[in-house]
Amino acid sequence: MPDFAGLTAADRLERRKGLGGSDAKRVMDGDWLSLWREKTGRAEGEDLSGNLAVQMGSATEAFNAFWFEKVTGRKISRRNDHVVSRDHPHMRANLDGITTTASGRGAYWDAKHVGRSDEQMILRYVPQMTHCASIVGLDYWILSVFVGNSKHEIIEGEVDPFYLEELLAKEAEFWSFVVSDTEPPSQAAPVLAPKPASVLRKIQLEDAFRDTWPNWGPELLPLIRTFSETHAAAAKHAIVREEIKTLMPDDVGEITRGLFRASRSKAGAVTIALKKGKSDGNDTP
Repeated sequence: MPDFAGLTAADRLERRKGLGGSDAKRVMDGDWLSLWREKTGRAEGEDLSGNLAVQMGSATEAFNAFWFEKVTGRKISRRNDHVVSRDHPHMRANLDGITTTASGRGAYWDAKHVGRSDEQMILRYVPQMTHCASIVGLDYWILSVFVGNSKHEIIEGEVDPFYLEELLAKEAEFWSFVVSDTEPPSQAAPVLAPKPASVLRKIQLEDAFRDTWPNWGPELLPLIRTFSETHAAAAKHAIVREEIKTLMPDDVGEITRGLFRASRSKAGAVTIALKKGKSDGNDTP
């Protein structure tokens, strides 16, 4: 079971040694003075032991990892490892884990439990995901998200190299104020997180996961069946269409037979279709 008592004195001292994932957003938002006061020991960080959302996320993290592995078949390693960047020692992270994307690329994995999933929720975590992924040298990240108590979403993103460059520069600049014990601006210029290239939900309409289906899932099932049943015919249709175009001589502008019509435009493009109307009996050879 997780410890719900909040951070210990030792935990707080450890957090003062560098910038963690949750600090990344504050740096990029320009919230420098209050963060600087915490990192220099002039103020205590916010006590989150009574924050329901934070504590619920902590309590469900282990189950989130179990569920992700169950529905994807992808293993998560390095759970709760504490890491320090080789190139930027002020950058640190307590990893939720390391896994792979759907295409097999290495990715930083993070568990979240939110009340609502939308683009703003994803953008809120981009600084943290970029920070953690860069520390372990990965170009991809994955958010494994419980939405309330009825949905699980998997969101994959790629580290934006330009945003990463900004993040590294801003974190280094902020940390210089900590090292020199010099008060930073109360509000630095914020840097907006880029919209991830892939903000797409992954939904498994398998019977074993029926409780996680969206409300439109059942309506999609008969269409999926029809698609599967007609796939072979559609593939054959596409092949035949190309063979007709290849066989049709360049000097022929139109071929008809029954409802069938193949016509060539002045630009040379061939259009093949069945005409509307009554067949003359020549629809089949």
